[in-house]
Amino acid sequence: MKAGKAAPEEMGALLQARDAWEAQNWRLPLTNQMPALHQASPFYFDWLAHPDDDAYWQHFPQASYEQTRVPALNLGGWFDIFLRATLANYQGMKQRGGSPVARKHTRLVIGPWSHEYFTGLFPDFSYGLQASADVLCYTTAPQEKPLEVIGPIELVLFVSSSALDTDFTGKLVDVFPDGRAELLTDGILRARYRGSLVTPELLEPNRVYELHLDLGATANVFLAGHRLRLEVSSSNSPRFDRNTNTGGVIAQEGEDSLIPATNRVFHDQQHPSHVLLPIIER
Repeated sequence: MKAGKAAPEEMGALLQARDAWEAQNWRLPLTNQMPALHQASPFYFDWLAHPDDDAYWQHFPQASYEQTRVPALNLGGWFDIFLRATLANYQGMKQRGGSPVARKHTRLVIGPWSHEYFTGLFPDFSYGLQASADVLCYTTAPQEKPLEVIGPIELVLFVSSSALDTDFTGKLVDVFPDGRAELLTDGILRARYRGSLVTPELLEPNRVYELHLDLGATANVFLAGHRLRLEVSSSNSPRFDRNTNTGGVIAQEGEDSLIPATNRVFHDQQHPSHVLLPIIER
């Protein structure tokens, strides 16, 4: 395929790759994907070859708020995978925009949609994992009065692992009186990047570490009778790629490289694991 043009057989291969995308997400190693994907999206394999924040990523354009002299309208969704970047761009323009007009009049609009906006039911956003053996669930008592939470969510965990590298995930969930659980926001931390995306550092097995997970942001009122739930686990696939737990180059490792990790979360006086909520008092 060249210059955006494809022969009929190439287009057929691309359509086949598209239809098989969900199954491909479970195929390991990640670098061993359909040939059509190599042709259509070679940049994807460049990304896999650079899991650290190395010189490769510095070639991409960086935000230059000081050079933007007109106001910007930032539009995003609370379930958009690019929400963090939308919020960062808004804050960057408000703080560093290239003129007083740009800083004053830049606006932000965030709605209850994902990256591809559509109407109707959102079954993927309505679920609870409390029954799973590999998910820790912390659920409050029903709220006596509405609780308004607007802003970034941070999860602080004191953990240990038997592995050299592993993932920790967190989800903030709104539990309705009828038991329905709706996901609000989530996040993940690959332990090797706990200190820096530039310089990964493997774990010392069974040593306790303090980790800080960015769970994104939300705007939600937990109504009276609703409960807050925090779900903690070590995987959220296929939203995030699986960690082989070896400490090696994950994208190059196959299923035969997978090893189990025994992960522990501590929450005692010396290890106060907690979630930070931006509560709005009215």
